[in-house]
Amino acid sequence: MNRSQIFLVLFIGASLLLSFLVLTQDDAVQAQSADVPVTGWAWSSNIGWIKFDHGKSNPVTVNLTTGNVNGYAWSSNIGWIDFSGVQGNSNGSVTGSAQALAANGSGWDGEIRMSGSWSNGTEIEGNQVKGFAWGGPVVGWVKFDNLFSISEPTNCTPGLDCTCDDPDYVGTCIDGPTGPTDSKLTISITGSDSADEQVDVSYDGNSLSPCIGNGSFEQCIYDIPVDAEVLITSSIIPTAWLDACSGAIDDICEFTKTSVDQSVTVQFGSLTGPDGELFDVTTTNCVVLGNNECMIVISCSGNSCSGGNINRPIGGVQLSPLADVGDLTWSVDPQTLSYNNGGQVDLYFCPSADASQLSNCSLGSYGPSSSAVYLFAHLRTRQQVSLVKNIEVTATSVADGTTQVENIKVNYIDSNIGQSFLPN
Repeated sequence: MNRSQIFLVLFIGASLLLSFLVLTQDDAVQAQSADVPVTGWAWSSNIGWIKFDHGKSNPVTVNLTTGNVNGYAWSSNIGWIDFSGVQGNSNGSVTGSAQALAANGSGWDGEIRMSGSWSNGTEIEGNQVKGFAWGGPVVGWVKFDNLFSISEPTNCTPGLDCTCDDPDYVGTCIDGPTGPTDSKLTISITGSDSADEQVDVSYDGNSLSPCIGNGSFEQCIYDIPVDAEVLITSSIIPTAWLDACSGAIDDICEFTKTSVDQSVTVQFGSLTGPDGELFDVTTTNCVVLGNNECMIVISCSGNSCSGGNINRPIGGVQLSPLADVGDLTWSVDPQTLSYNNGGQVDLYFCPSADASQLSNCSLGSYGPSSSAVYLFAHLRTRQQVSLVKNIEVTATSVADGTTQVENIKVNYIDSNIGQSFLPN
């Protein structure tokens, strides 16, 4: 073999070795940056289970080098959820948002945020994702726990870390977990007398951090196992227990935790205004008398009454609850004003200033509601009259039974010429 032939053999050998090293290095880089499938389930108390299935097309994956997340999970209630806006970080935190594709933009943006102002946002521990994501009022809290992993399942148990169509499952296939391990309990402390008042929370003998009032509104959120016996006690007897503890006696509330997120409101003292008020009367749509009293005027002549339409409700006096008083129930006495010879005026509570459709209104009573309501007078039958009558509007606090009564006058003036009856 001459020198040129030896050189050619060495050149070819070196080229093959270089190619081998380059290919081996590329394979190593690809192995380090591979997208790993996400398997298992996440739980939302609003929409139920969210399924991460690596056996389907375009599943959710995590790149172990970059932390990038891609792919889609499935909810039987809201459909596909796109996780391409989620990012895993080197410190274990998970940021960004998933997006429900069914969101229509009309009050629901479909965003499911992985972390935020809450303390237990989603995070990665080993090959597990834990914590809570927030999906707004539609999706609610989404919980990730040990049912959720970011590794390829091998010899897996169906319903825990793989699904029924996995080729490597063991045992009897049950497609999906049977229920969540726990759910949220929200304690809200309200009332002007709630400052420094302590509410103790425990379940099955396990004490949790107490919730302490601040004189206005304080909220604490706990994770409570399903079916646990919950005990809530307060340092003094509260004015009212609401929601899960509405039937509580003295300073103790007991109930069994369900799989649905629950809430308890503990109220200390009155939530009324500085002079005991629950609501204000807005005098825009009535005549204000010298003592600042509101008077609705119904004035009819011929075939027309005030408002331009003989069958249209009149008044629309706005009754506005003060801040933080909670839900109120409303009543008016009497609910129908009767005059000699059959004249009648009905008093309606309506949810808006537009009472053109009385079907949306309620005769004589309304609530419970924490929003403003509107009082209308509706002339049912006419009579020749000129008379002022008094009515009493009463608001009652759902929380503690506190009431506020306001007097309103109704002045009915009618020449009763050309029209004697108005249909309902």
